Amino acid sequence: MRFAILSDIHGNLEALRAVAEDIDRSNVDEIICLGDSIGYGPNPAECLDWVREHCYALLGNAEEAVLFHPSSGGEADSPVVAWTRLALGMALESPRPPLSRHPNPTEPFAMVGDDGEMGHTGPEGYRHGRERRDYLESLPRVGWRADALLVHASPRNPLHEYLLPGCVDAAAAFETLFHLFPRWAFVGHTHLPGVFTEDRRFVSAAASPVFTLTGQRALVNVGSVGQPRDGDPRACYVLWEEDRVAFQRLEYDLAAFLAKTRLHPELASPQTMRWFPAAT
Repeated sequence: MRFAILSDIHGNLEALRAVAEDIDRSNVDEIICLGDSIGYGPNPAECLDWVREHCYALLGNAEEAVLFHPSSGGEADSPVVAWTRLALGMALESPRPPLSRHPNPTEPFAMVGDDGEMGHTGPEGYRHGRERRDYLESLPRVGWRADALLVHASPRNPLHEYLLPGCVDAAAAFETLFHLFPRWAFVGHTHLPGVFTEDRRFVSAAASPVFTLTGQRALVNVGSVGQPRDGDPRACYVLWEEDRVAFQRLEYDLAAFLAKTRLHPELASPQTMRWFPAAT
């Protein structure tokens, strides 16, 4: 079977459209999303709805954050998460936070549309919000396909551990990862595409866009659709078939995405600002 595996869309509809079009041309049997389809970007509802319709999906830490009540603290309390809940129609129990494009506090809840404009939700939007919450609550933290383990972050900690290239230097901690899956593991979370090999190497996607497994196990970070952090602003996902993984990099309308993001000061955060240095 041939799989498209993607992660960390983060509300970037322009990048997702480029990836979806490429997947349509790639003759895959199944699309897998490793989580974080929402968060940071201005189109969480559209991205989540696409994932719900097209993918076998896992829970990411961004989805986990929007499911918690703000009083639970931590990431669940951030302004970006509060705005994302509202955009998803899931903030009905909370006071309406200020929205940049609707200064009148008496107006109904609003959400970001396909063109970046704010549109009223009304009863229909509330229904979609309940459906999205139900969907997020149903997502598993761990999945399997054939002999491949699927998680958002790490086999040891499916939602929160950051597996960075430097972890290969911690021999004991690194080796425990490979005791947790038989052949392949696929992760996202760090937005850094590449392959960790059982002999303690990290092979970046830039250095080796195609990786073939030969006898050992491999842990593949599929990178990020919406916010790559390896110095290449293009959207990233992988095609996996048997012993071969190919990293796909795609141009998209980054300027349009950044212009849309700037409309919403509520999205300003160190994470969202990572997009802007890449703008031309």
